[in-house]
Amino acid sequence: FQIPLNDSYVGIVGPSMKLEQCILELVSRLDDDIPLREFFVGNTFSDLFKEHRDFHTFVSSKQIFPAVYLQNSGHDTLDFFAGMLQGANAVFQEKLSRNLEDVCNKAVDIGIFEPQTYIDEVNGKLHLVLGKDDNGNPHETRGIFYKISDDLYELWIKPEYIGKMLEVWVYTLLKKHLKQLNVLPNVSVRKKPHTVPKSAKEITPEEASYVLTEIDCMIMDDGGVLGIIECKMKDVGWEDVLKFYGALKFLNAHFGVIVVGRGETFKTDMEFEEIKIIPNAVKRQDFPEILIKWVDRWVAKES
Repeated sequence: FQIPLNDSYVGIVGPSMKLEQCILELVSRLDDDIPLREFFVGNTFSDLFKEHRDFHTFVSSKQIFPAVYLQNSGHDTLDFFAGMLQGANAVFQEKLSRNLEDVCNKAVDIGIFEPQTYIDEVNGKLHLVLGKDDNGNPHETRGIFYKISDDLYELWIKPEYIGKMLEVWVYTLLKKHLKQLNVLPNVSVRKKPHTVPKSAKEITPEEASYVLTEIDCMIMDDGGVLGIIECKMKDVGWEDVLKFYGALKFLNAHFGVIVVGRGETFKTDMEFEEIKIIPNAVKRQDFPEILIKWVDRWVAKES
């Protein structure tokens, strides 16, 4: 849908972030778990696992996570997946201080993994079953194929570019905190096709598609645009700040925040006019509290 911004421009709001409950649960845990932030916000799936080619290819193409726990079982299928997972397990140990089984159990608890197919051994033979074997025969579960949640796949595993999870995290926490305001994700600021009615044939492609800028998160009240938020995982410089300042002034917004996941240009928080720059958010103990305090200050001032 679109929202009027001024006489010449409108905001086209991107697809609503109607996130799965499991993603809401995951991002809520980012607030006080820095290793989890580093894992999901500071990296994409490809960043972490691209060197483990078989594992990366299988997960990214199938949307399935294999979890085989036995090593050197003598079964070709099990040994293939166990070998595939050795490198992945090392990544989990290094980044999260958790082994493969712990990670899978936690993922099931959150809801981002759903057990789909079990690898069972009954009387020395392997079986793939779509659920636990309840027939009473002696068996041993040798592994599980987990279905990965659709949102986790689209937001973190599938993308090759970093930054999407930071946008989701910031949008979700502001949406939850500012219940009295309208918090909008992914707003494209576009020029109206024409301020005077024209026939469809008279509207040029340039008029129809011109985009001035993209706003990661926009906060609105009845009076218009209250604040805008920019989320960047990569480093930002002063030229980025000035560009953001121009967007803020153009939209008549009262304040702005640039949240930087990691970077070298800004070592500490900076304020420029009505803009606050929050660097290295992924590793900071005081984030997201510092973001909430800045936003609350402006909301109280303008209410």
